[in-house]
Amino acid sequence: MISTLFAEAGQQNCLVGHFDEAKTRRTETGGLAEARWLLGVHRKAGNTHLLSNVEELSTIPPSIVILTSHAVSQKELSELERTTRALCKFLPQGASLTFTGLCRPNFTSTFLRETIEKHSGHIVGKDVQLSYMPLFWGGETLQKFREKPKLVAGFGTEAPTRAQEIFLSIFPSMSTSVKLSAAEAAGLFGPIYRDVLRALEFELASMCEVDDVDYAEALDLCRQSGTDNLGIPRTFVARDAIASNIAISGTSKRGSIGVVRAARRVNEAGEQRVLDMIKNALSLCGKR
Repeated sequence: MISTLFAEAGQQNCLVGHFDEAKTRRTETGGLAEARWLLGVHRKAGNTHLLSNVEELSTIPPSIVILTSHAVSQKELSELERTTRALCKFLPQGASLTFTGLCRPNFTSTFLRETIEKHSGHIVGKDVQLSYMPLFWGGETLQKFREKPKLVAGFGTEAPTRAQEIFLSIFPSMSTSVKLSAAEAAGLFGPIYRDVLRALEFELASMCEVDDVDYAEALDLCRQSGTDNLGIPRTFVARDAIASNIAISGTSKRGSIGVVRAARRVNEAGEQRVLDMIKNALSLCGKR
């Protein structure tokens, strides 16, 4: 997504990884199809150079690096560490490195900073610049994603002005902060909030089912009654679980994250229930 936005702004870039392209622009199916289609367009135009591994960047070491990942499972953490270590072998002095995605608080200033300093020999804040941008794409169109306000937080006491300049070319609304750990926590808030509310929606729907009430009708009448302050998500976005899982994995069972844990259990059970209902409905097709 980030690579495509830079390409759309006329800036050539290298994208490392394996990505599928779409032959047609099917924007009605959401932002994923649009992003895949645009990737193919910009590859053919020469704006985006797709590389299979980080080592291919060593011939012309980049001065601007954007690492994108969600630090959830051990597998993803290991992959991020491997990528960072490989990058550090040829990371030039004066480079600007920005980590984007979702992670637990203090992740950038500890895990990433220590990895960079250990394997590059550079000192973060002096030889290279390190910043973090809370970034979460829920599958919306490119334009909607681009128009949402963005934040980039720097390591140290100075605002990450260079990183801000880099991202202003693709995001029109960009603010900065020196409170790195707070920015990491802030990135988790929105998806976790939706994940918890989604659990509430499952619970309310179950309550209606027990009493043989149409949930959609009850929700509509709730809005008419003037008691509607629910703000319940209208769609079941499984991606919101990424943030909840990050929060849960970084907190002990005795920590104060019990509501999020409970919401995850409700959502997992509810999502399975929905799948079972769909499978059951499909199994009845043609039998009536």
